[in-house]
Amino acid sequence: MNRVWSFVNGAGGAFVLAVVIFGLALIGHVPVPLALAMAGIMVAYGVILLIGRRWEPIAVLGAPGADERAAQVHTRAAAVAGQVLALVIVVGFFYDIARGAVDHSIWPPLGGLFGVAYLAGLVIAMRRG
Repeated sequence: MNRVWSFVNGAGGAFVLAVVIFGLALIGHVPVPLALAMAGIMVAYGVILLIGRRWEPIAVLGAPGADERAAQVHTRAAAVAGQVLALVIVVGFFYDIARGAVDHSIWPPLGGLFGVAYLAGLVIAMRRG
């Protein structure tokens, strides 16, 4: 199971996802150059994971649960990203209000989604101990 998880989190998963993205883009009638660009982004991510796996931040990105330290670093990075996202949502909402924008309908759903995701993560983390 550990090898499968390592594959899914690593470069192999990125390459498989590139093929899936390309196929779904073609099914969705996306122009071929755009479909190739979308898949190319995932291929580039996979190459970065392969080439940079000896650099610690890339190694944690490719295998966040490899050891206890990597898991803690990954958790802290996710927490910081969540705090930044919450700040962007609140500041973006107030910025739209301050500049007199008529449509600020994107901010409440994003804030709600963030709140629900946070609460779900909190419940899961509390159950795991």
